[in-house]
Parts: sequence; C-alpha cells; structure tokens
Amino acid sequence: MLMKRLPEGHSEPWPPNRETVSDRDGRYNLIGKTVLVVEDELLTGICLRMDAERSGAAVIGPTATLQGTLAAIAGVEIDVAILDVKLADAEVFPVADQLRDAGVPMIFHTGHGRESMLKKRYPDCHVFTKATASVSLLKAAGALLIDHDEGLRAASG
Repeated sequence: MLMKRLPEGHSEPWPPNRETVSDRDGRYNLIGKTVLVVEDELLTGICLRMDAERSGAAVIGPTATLQGTLAAIAGVEIDVAILDVKLADAEVFPVADQLRDAGVPMIFHTGHGRESMLKKRYPDCHVFTKATASVSLLKAAGALLIDHDEGLRAASG
C-alpha cells in the first residue's frame, strides 16, 4: 500500500513560476501533487523535474532504472506518473503494473511506438512519443488528475 510521505532527499514544491504548466484558471495546476518521473535520458528527466517543480509539484526522480524506481516509490503515495518504457536496465512494466493497481494515473513518454500495446495493458494511460515537450506532458498530467479526481467523486457520490 502506498502512503503519503516523500522520502528523505526528494524535492518539496517551490513556487517560482507556476504559469509554466498552469493555464489561467489553474486547470493544469500540480501544486501539492507528487509526480513520479521515470526517465533514463538524463536531460529529459531533469527538464521534466524542473518544470514539475515550477508548477508546484513534489517530484520523485528522475529515476533511470527499474530497481531504482521500485526503491524510490516504496512507501510513497504518487499522484501521477510520467514513465519512459525502456529504462537503463529493463522495461518499466513492473512499476506501471504497481501504479495501475494503486489507481495512479500514468503517462508513457516513449520512443518505441508501442501505443496500442500500452493502451491495451493500461487503458486509462496517455501515450506520447519522444520528444514531447515537458510542458505538454505536465499539462496532460494535470488533465489526467482532473479526470481521475472527477471519477473518484462520481464513484463515491
């Protein structure tokens, strides 16, 4: 079971420029959300992390390996995940399966053109090809969170 707690050494939200990934009404606002970034291309991962932090999110990652990712998310509640498929040591599917089972919305950012397979295995995911701009990925993350929250409200009420 995932719990709400950031591991020591992971970033806390900071406020500088939330306009980066927020539209005027705050629809894509990630303030207070925990975003998992799994990406083995260092520059891409750092850009995603920086833009997510600018939007007010706490960020776990970027992690570049399957084992590193599994260790980083142990005991942490994730609000949304942005996942590369092919990591330095394996494919991301054990992490994606764990996140799916926990009800975490996911975005796959991949250069391997597997959209139909990903959508079959993870029907609610979004799939973007590399190199999609980090702001576009984070806007999609915000939209996924809105859809997810609305779905939870509808199911409970």
